[in-house]
Amino acid sequence: MDRLTYIGALCDAYRTARQGQACVARRQQRLQDIVAYARAHSPYYRREEVQILPLAIATVAEEIPGMAGCQLIQRTPSSLTVRLRVEDPRGEEAVWAAPRNRLAAFLSAHGAPMVTIEKADEAPALHPRSGKFREVYSELTPERSGHHGRP
Repeated sequence: MDRLTYIGALCDAYRTARQGQACVARRQQRLQDIVAYARAHSPYYRREEVQILPLAIATVAEEIPGMAGCQLIQRTPSSLTVRLRVEDPRGEEAVWAAPRNRLAAFLSAHGAPMVTIEKADEAPALHPRSGKFREVYSELTPERSGHHGRP
């Protein structure tokens, strides 16, 4: 706990001792009101699902200097894994910054700012079920994604 947090906790304890439990109840209600307002008005608490077409997101990750190819995989409703193939393995981290930043900006602009974008250790590979190469695919089942019917 840093010093400022510690001082804040001491001030809260002092106010509680001086003003009683009614003060604590008022502060807790105020905090609940603030959280409810944030959830209602902040894009970080969006509850509706955002749908992005595979071609649209694949286009964002294409044509990056130093990158020979990539594959985007949705593993959870809020995570995207990028399999990356670079022209020069020594510059992989420098190349990785470009698709990560472009994808984050694209997802944020389309209402999905809290999606985690991570780089996979493995290179792009064939789809595990179809045996075909897909630039973009989802590993979510209809139950995990919240969809009913076709994913």
